[in-house]
Amino acid sequence: MNKKDKNSGKIIQWFDRVSRKPVLTVLLAILVLIFMTTGILTSLSPYQYLGELNKQFRSDSLMIQVSSNALDSLKFEEAFLKSRLTLSSLDSISLVINLKDSLATLEIKGVVIYSVKIEKINQSLIFNKMDPRLRLLEFTDPMQVSGVFSTIPKEQYMVKNAPADTSDLQSALPVIDTVITDAVCYIFYFENGLQFEIRQLEAPSGKVLRQYDRHNKRKEIFKIAGDLLRFKIPDYRPQISIEIRGVNARTIFRALPVKPAVVLKF
Repeated sequence: MNKKDKNSGKIIQWFDRVSRKPVLTVLLAILVLIFMTTGILTSLSPYQYLGELNKQFRSDSLMIQVSSNALDSLKFEEAFLKSRLTLSSLDSISLVINLKDSLATLEIKGVVIYSVKIEKINQSLIFNKMDPRLRLLEFTDPMQVSGVFSTIPKEQYMVKNAPADTSDLQSALPVIDTVITDAVCYIFYFENGLQFEIRQLEAPSGKVLRQYDRHNKRKEIFKIAGDLLRFKIPDYRPQISIEIRGVNARTIFRALPVKPAVVLKF
């Protein structure tokens, strides 16, 4: 008898012992039912999301007049330029993410004031299955950030005591720290459900990143659990994550207002 057969025999013996105890049998059945229900409802979430988008934009002129095959890069470029034109009317700095050309830029009044190369891009698989017209209609217009979570503060504050005399002046001068070890990761939440994350490219040290990831996972688990308790299919949140150098990620985050406008180009 090989190891696999022995393991199968142990599992059968365990189920046999449990089946002789009605209470344990009922609890086991409930757990199995919960896991099955969770799996089914969670797997239906992306399909519900696509269905709602189709229903929302079914009557849009773009969906009616333009076939999916006919939608070329020119249509996306036109929508992208219109969105940047809209941003130019704002008085604050905005974030423009060009996924096609792997560029992240800060703009104000139509002028690019900061530009960095995107090193890595990860996005939910649903974007590959989505009709290009839906991507154009749902995500090309400027989006307002509704919430943010970050590993770094928006602004840095330093408290300094005034030197007692000139002899203490030299020691009171700030020392520039060129070694920054804090992990730079932040995520923007939008009202349409999209989550957009910027992470530093360099491997971070310390526990900051682990705390950041745990916070995001815990938040998602609690949201799914709340929906399941109401016997509701969990809301699907597509996510786009990019990686850039840490110093660039820090600069972008601190240059933007608390709730900036963001434009995406696929």
